[in-house]
Amino acid sequence: MYRYLIVLALILATVPCAWAEPAFRASLGVSEEFNDNVREQRNGKSDFVTSIRPSVGYRYEGPRLIFETDYKGRFSHYAKATRDTELNHDFRGHGLLDAWRSFFFIDVTDTYRLVNRDTTRGDVIDEDSTIDQIQQNTFVLSPYIQPRFGERMTLRTGYRYVNIWYNERGRSKNSHGGFADATYELTDRTSMLAGYSYMHQTSSSDKLDRHIGYVGASHTYAENSNVYAKVGPSYSKYSRSSTSKTSFYWDAGWNHDFGVVQSRFTTGVRYEDDPDTGNTYQRQYGELRLSRRFERTTVSVFGRLEDYERASGGSSTKRTYTGISIDHELTQRLTGAVSISRDFQDRSSSETGRWFGNVSLKYALGEGFGAELWYRVKDSYTTGTTARNFTVNRIGLQLSKQF
Repeated sequence: MYRYLIVLALILATVPCAWAEPAFRASLGVSEEFNDNVREQRNGKSDFVTSIRPSVGYRYEGPRLIFETDYKGRFSHYAKATRDTELNHDFRGHGLLDAWRSFFFIDVTDTYRLVNRDTTRGDVIDEDSTIDQIQQNTFVLSPYIQPRFGERMTLRTGYRYVNIWYNERGRSKNSHGGFADATYELTDRTSMLAGYSYMHQTSSSDKLDRHIGYVGASHTYAENSNVYAKVGPSYSKYSRSSTSKTSFYWDAGWNHDFGVVQSRFTTGVRYEDDPDTGNTYQRQYGELRLSRRFERTTVSVFGRLEDYERASGGSSTKRTYTGISIDHELTQRLTGAVSISRDFQDRSSSETGRWFGNVSLKYALGEGFGAELWYRVKDSYTTGTTARNFTVNRIGLQLSKQF
């Protein structure tokens, strides 16, 4: 992660010192939690967990540069040594430089975060245990040009380098590729889309070439309401197994503001790296999220369907993730939140279900200080065995300071 921060800093240094006022924020939290099943085992052991959580954010937006960073850290000490002391990081950095006359740009991102060792479990769930998780770093460097053809057509084409590595195992991957994305504005609200990308990826276990082409359209029909779709073929070739695969690629979404209810639906195909095996999985997904805001209450409901298939062929895993959350402002200083969700994995050999529940109270003490009290429960079961079934109860208190 640190060597890529140097790249972000170099981009920042190339810009003249006509700085706008930057936005800076920071916070520090200290918490104590009782966990009755730290290692998430059947009849597991309990422990007290002390955590320190620093957070720093920075954003600058000038005439030629957008630069933003966001860091959250967590240091956790287990009083009874049921687990080793942990130090986990979550860092996101992004720099976009207008290098020459709004024609040549350099885009750099670096993301260092916890991910599940088994990628078919989906994204890490907020405040879940770090059991079976690993730190992943993804660095992306993309210089590109953006010429305009007349008043209506824009082309964005360039090079993209991606490096993925982990803090424990040597399953790093590097990829080089090119891309071209064209947009033609039919009207102020409607555009036609077309594009092509090529990627060559290398790792210790295999080499991969992937081509993706698409055509599509986007349309904005009201304020905060739009629809878009991209469809086309995807072709992948693997050197080690001398196999190739052609599949259907799509990326589509619909956002609609009903006035009192906001809805968002997205569906598409993504390619995900699996830390446990080093394989690449093709993830087909669809997600619907609805939210409604009352005078003092916000209610959100979501559902997500995912189908993971090894990109080179093989077994597949289906995942369903659904839930509801309610946030309510009890007083000007006191806020309560309740959420419940279900995560279900369907493999050919077994099925695993996980229930998550969360109840919390946040109180603003004043002068940037705050307090939070929470109770969290997790219940997991796997068909065909009872040895992997467990329940975890956690109750904790945190004091924090905003700077």
